Amino acid sequence: MTSYQYSGLSTCTSIRVLAVSGTQDAPSYKIEEVDLTEKPRFEALSYTWSDYDNEELEPINRNTNTYATITIAGAGSLKITLHLVHILNHIHELLVQTKSSGRIWIDQIAVNQCDLNERSHQVSLMQQVYGQAERTLMWIGMSVKHTPVLLDLIQNLRDLPLDVDWDHPMLKILESRLLAIFRQEDELHYSYTKAQYTSALDWVLGLPYFKRAWIVQEIVLSTQPTLLFGSTSYDLYILHHMIFLIRYSADSCIRDIYSLLTHPIGVDRFLSIDTARRWLQGDPKQNALYGDFLDVLFWLSSSREASDPRDSIYAFLALQKDHSGSRAVADYNLSTSQAYRKFCVKIARETGSLAFLGLVRGSADNRIPSWAIDWRMCVSSAKDRWQGYRIGDTQQYPYAAAKGRLYQAAGMTQEGDMRLVVRGRLIDEVQFVSCVTRKEIATSGLENVRLSEEISNIRTSMPTVDVDTSANAQIVKERVFITLFGLDPDEQRLEGPLQHTTEELISMYERFIDTHTADDVGEEVYKQRFSHTNLRLMHKRLLLGRKQLFGLGPDAILPGDCICILHGSTVPLILRRCENAKEYTVVGQCYYESWMYGEKVDWEEDEADEFVLI
Repeated sequence: MTSYQYSGLSTCTSIRVLAVSGTQDAPSYKIEEVDLTEKPRFEALSYTWSDYDNEELEPINRNTNTYATITIAGAGSLKITLHLVHILNHIHELLVQTKSSGRIWIDQIAVNQCDLNERSHQVSLMQQVYGQAERTLMWIGMSVKHTPVLLDLIQNLRDLPLDVDWDHPMLKILESRLLAIFRQEDELHYSYTKAQYTSALDWVLGLPYFKRAWIVQEIVLSTQPTLLFGSTSYDLYILHHMIFLIRYSADSCIRDIYSLLTHPIGVDRFLSIDTARRWLQGDPKQNALYGDFLDVLFWLSSSREASDPRDSIYAFLALQKDHSGSRAVADYNLSTSQAYRKFCVKIARETGSLAFLGLVRGSADNRIPSWAIDWRMCVSSAKDRWQGYRIGDTQQYPYAAAKGRLYQAAGMTQEGDMRLVVRGRLIDEVQFVSCVTRKEIATSGLENVRLSEEISNIRTSMPTVDVDTSANAQIVKERVFITLFGLDPDEQRLEGPLQHTTEELISMYERFIDTHTADDVGEEVYKQRFSHTNLRLMHKRLLLGRKQLFGLGPDAILPGDCICILHGSTVPLILRRCENAKEYTVVGQCYYESWMYGEKVDWEEDEADEFVLI
């Protein structure tokens, strides 16, 4: 039989869908072209290309090869993964039901994978594809041991409403139902033990499916994300609400379930999908973590995997909001390093912002300059993700160190250039660096920052700071507190009033770190500052400049590093000189006393110095 040959698509909004008919034993497949502007009926499949360690029942026709073929009616045979053949076999009955359109979009079949231009263009249509699909069928895998247990657990909860917010009373009912299940209050009513239910949840959280980068947009954009277990389907949000409660419930029994899970990063990975959905829909509750698309990209990409490293960016482009400036687009004609550089340059050129410099973490690849983000640096645990909590460019910290001046693109000469030419001023150098760096997050989700310990450390690591008298020690304590918290003495610049003196705030905070609650602190103060500070401090160190001002910067800072104000950055940046005195590498963002709101920017735009970032 001849191989199926793809022909070009008719319009820029055309896609291919697989029309399914026949029986499960004798399926019939046809590839049809439809135009999204005509609102065609179809479903979409979300899956992994490989089956990894999922337990398929048996190889089809005893075929143990990675790939197999299906027959496209009147058009030849099409090579697809054996795993997809298994999936098509399982979902056949769902697709030929009367209420189904009988057509499904599957990337492996719908997109000519050998045509780089088509791949790039079809990626730009993902928002429409998953947004218009009647439902998204999520094939997460199967396990002879765990799937029946998970199905039983979901079955016990499926009668509860799904579209509810976190504070909805129905979640209390769900919590009580979970407690009854895990406490085994009526042993005869439940088919499995607490240990078996916990093991099944742990299995699903560790599945390769939820590590896959592409599934985020496939779920977030879907109007009806549907979990598949063989030919059985359930709404995703049954599982989502269950995992949310296991992560955040105050009940000790449910907290015990969370402590028994071996994939805690899997919990965060799973819940971040819905957080992204709510952010995309404009939910103000999500703006604390996801301030802009850069945040969304970091938090979602850093804990997921993509076989093509360019997809660490491309897999999330459909989550860009329409008002986020000119949208980035996928281009598979670029190499990985070119794609990473182009993404950052596009942000700088089209928005005038250097906000992406807050996410640089270094790269072992010499084709990735220090000013570009290497998105392949996947984190392995929840604590590592706090590297992405930027010092600036967040709603909680509305800084304006460059006095609103924007990056101007005149310095970037050509697309392949490894240099990024920026303008600004060197304002100081790092003299001393604290030996205290925060890399761990306590079980409660917070790490205590005890000011007395910081002051004690200052005595040895910053000998030019006078803390020998109680009066001087108190002044230094207040300055350190303001620096660590990113506060500004001028309360008028803060979003939301903090009607307290620095001394009062210190007292509140020291009570707060002893209790981990907002009791006796003041709810507004707690919400606006205390709950974010510990996250902001992760992987950061206190520094002292030669002007005897305190700062907070990345844990990679060294004495002699330059503290600069660059046009386009809302906060100062730490740069490191190279052998060529005009060239610098980027260390990261920093907070620096008295320089956060443009107070010292006394130069004209054309008087700024030029820095070549490499």
